[in-house]
Amino acid sequence: MNVVIDTNVWVSGFINQHGTLARVLDAYRDMRVTVVISEPMLEELVEVLRRPKMVQKYGVTDEDVRAMHELLGRHAVVAPVRHTVHVCRDPDDDVVIETAVRGTAQFLVSGDADLWKAAEVQDYLRDHRIQVLSPKGFWDKIGIVGG
Repeated sequence: MNVVIDTNVWVSGFINQHGTLARVLDAYRDMRVTVVISEPMLEELVEVLRRPKMVQKYGVTDEDVRAMHELLGRHAVVAPVRHTVHVCRDPDDDVVIETAVRGTAQFLVSGDADLWKAAEVQDYLRDHRIQVLSPKGFWDKIGIVGG
């Protein structure tokens, strides 16, 4: 199954390596799901992980960032984004939506309420047969039992 994992999920899973978000990431690492990403999403992830707060508060190192980048580069499907989707109030979320559409994802996993509560976003994604779920909702949906 193809799934887009929003940057907030990657970062949260990176910080809390034992929570629900981390289990979603484990499903990717174990190749139980195929992750779809785009260059703008990958760039955002690297930028967020390199922020001073991430380095100081969570001890994120350049090696950690390189390892995540390498993991995504090795197994993820990279969808082309042309910045033509304008559905959400947040343009950064439009990139995530377009990545899901162009990458023919079945699921978009996000902790961002703009993506799973806004009716116009839900309608647009439903038209493209993409279901938006919280990390826990996705975990429950794919039916993998975890800690």
